[in-house]
Amino acid sequence: LSLSHTHTHNSTRIPNLLLHHNCFSFAILFLFHACVADTGCKGCCRNEFEKLIQKDMSVAQYEAKFTALSHFASELVEKEELKAKRFQKGLRTTIRRPVAALKLHTYNDVVERAMIVEEALRDSMRIWESSSLSRSSHEGTHSGKKAKVTT
Repeated sequence: LSLSHTHTHNSTRIPNLLLHHNCFSFAILFLFHACVADTGCKGCCRNEFEKLIQKDMSVAQYEAKFTALSHFASELVEKEELKAKRFQKGLRTTIRRPVAALKLHTYNDVVERAMIVEEALRDSMRIWESSSLSRSSHEGTHSGKKAKVTT
């Protein structure tokens, strides 16, 4: 995951970074503190919050970034239900649809259910991948051909 652009704050340049999962929260926190120190950047952080979507982030990463950037647009999330809806709106479609069907009203409930859906999707993908691998291996042995094994 990389930050989409380079920020400049009080003559401090934050370069585009390739972030590992365990560094993500630290980078968001660093960006947040840099934005707080630079009043000119508050507008760019607000704009980034308004455009924030999950993309390839995990729900936990998206939630961390959402929380950090929401401080720059507090009036957009001051009511619990608005905050929940805004967070939900930015989720990937595969996660947003099942969560939206639950008609949740609190931010914590939306985040919690989104994490549950994300994990269920991961589990489904693992099952599908293992069954696909099993099918291709099984088909290879029944057709008189040896299954191709890669390491």
